[in-house]
Amino acid sequence: MIMDGGMEEIGWRYLLQPTLEKQFSYFIATVITAFIWWAWHLPMFFIPGSG
Repeated sequence: MIMDGGMEEIGWRYLLQPTLEKQFSYFIATVITAFIWWAWHLPMFFIPGSG
């Protein structure tokens, strides 16, 4: 779980965030990243046994 979660975090914080910051301010890039993270994880709340 540590490896899987850690690898996912690299994608959000070290790839997506800096890419967005090239086009938007830090605040806007963070909001966009948070929304994408939320949308990506939302289906997990509807899968029995995930958690």
